[in-house]
Amino acid sequence: MSGYAEKTRRQRRQRQRIEKREAKAVREHVGRRIVECRLRLGLEQKDLARLADVTNLDRIETGQQNVTILTMSCLARAMGIEVADLFAPLSNPKKRRRHRKGPKKSRKRKKRREPKLHG
Repeated sequence: MSGYAEKTRRQRRQRQRIEKREAKAVREHVGRRIVECRLRLGLEQKDLARLADVTNLDRIETGQQNVTILTMSCLARAMGIEVADLFAPLSNPKKRRRHRKGPKKSRKRKKRREPKLHG
């Protein structure tokens, strides 16, 4: 394989990784907007899912599942908003928290032993 072909293959893989990351970010943003609007209306997940005739609302809200335009339209109609509102900025954006592996360990100092004096 020529150097040019290898380079274009690498570029294509890199572009696919970036597109995957961007798609995930959009799914998560739309999911957070759905949660935000649903809570503002005082609806529970099961109530909104029933109104919009949607299954897997929990996976949609967490950004784990792709959402079709039709599903977004059903959800928006059930909440009385426009589909475009699902892409609006969050009203209370939260910073993503990094999870630590476990509780922070405190470092205990060893007690110094006094030397024994023989006497």
